[in-house]
Amino acid sequence: MSTVVDAPAGARPKAKKPWPVIDCDAHPTPNSLDVLAPYLSKGWQKRLNIGEGRLGAGQFAIWRLPSGPFFNPHGGIRTDAIPPDGGFGGSDPKFMAKQLFDDHEIDYSICTVNHALFAGTLSNPSLATTLMSAFNDYFVAEWLTQDKRFLGSIHVAPQDPMAAAREIRRLADHPQMVQIFVPTYAIRLGKNYFDPIWDAAQETGLPVAWHPGSESAGVNAGFTAGGWASTYVENYSTSISHVAQANLVSVITEGVFEKFPRARFVLIEGGVTWIVAVLWRLRRAWIANRDEIPWMTRPPEEYVKDYIRISTQPLEEPSGDLRDLHTVLNTVHADEFLMYASDYPHWDFDNPKAALRAFPADWQRKIMYDNPRAFYPKVAGLFAA
Repeated sequence: MSTVVDAPAGARPKAKKPWPVIDCDAHPTPNSLDVLAPYLSKGWQKRLNIGEGRLGAGQFAIWRLPSGPFFNPHGGIRTDAIPPDGGFGGSDPKFMAKQLFDDHEIDYSICTVNHALFAGTLSNPSLATTLMSAFNDYFVAEWLTQDKRFLGSIHVAPQDPMAAAREIRRLADHPQMVQIFVPTYAIRLGKNYFDPIWDAAQETGLPVAWHPGSESAGVNAGFTAGGWASTYVENYSTSISHVAQANLVSVITEGVFEKFPRARFVLIEGGVTWIVAVLWRLRRAWIANRDEIPWMTRPPEEYVKDYIRISTQPLEEPSGDLRDLHTVLNTVHADEFLMYASDYPHWDFDNPKAALRAFPADWQRKIMYDNPRAFYPKVAGLFAA
């Protein structure tokens, strides 16, 4: 009879992950807009009161991005994501890399700069376009060079689609820029207004991503279904997913994928389970009224399967049997279009080791690895070897 002697913890071999993990949503969060100063002209620095153009505080206005009326009473950032030297969670690329890639064993994270989520609130197209370009240059210079496992979004301003298309083409060849990010604006993404962005997306092969953030602030004030919510909880539970639903239905029924058949669309952090009711309802309306939108030639679920992906965070879960979540989503074959997202460093961060526990192993592999690898051309190239 043999005796097994356990090795010290530090000497134990690390268990091999069953599949790589691709995170489709993480948020570098600068401590202030001062980080953009090196990527802005002196004139813009002066207008924003940052960098060499800073006039000081006191009677001088310190410019800020508009924010909405709904605030998490405990703050939106996990306290354990705060770097050792202080600052916002997600402000230090090395500490963020340690937590995401080392501690949570994520292989790659597709990032959107947190502050850029609010650029759709601005009334000045020139300001919005300039800021988004600066966010891009900042992220390329100060994040993508730090760790190859960080992947980026080309942030563009919805206020000027032609300028957005130029920005997409300017950065599309960067090997770590894998998608295009368009924040919420008071125009749904399927409208002809956005055709220059969809055209550039098709040309470059980069998916277009939507993420909430600009609702209910600035030029989007009151942009909620059914009127204003009263609390953060009410807004989080309803308004955000309403905007996600509206944009999904818009890109399908307005014929985006008929005009741009190589375009792709990603809905990030807008919720998940609503997709079942939306697809059922949309299919019913389309069958009865397809003469109104003759360019929509296929059932809505086929457009989702071929052109659209949805992130799993925040993933709603039943209070009872977790298997019910799988049962419901299986009715629309959600394993074909869901992609894992962590939402680091926010309070509702989804740990990759626990977030998908409601699903069988074959779904987990598809959601964490197979689906994003197949959907993002540049991500597929990372695993080609």
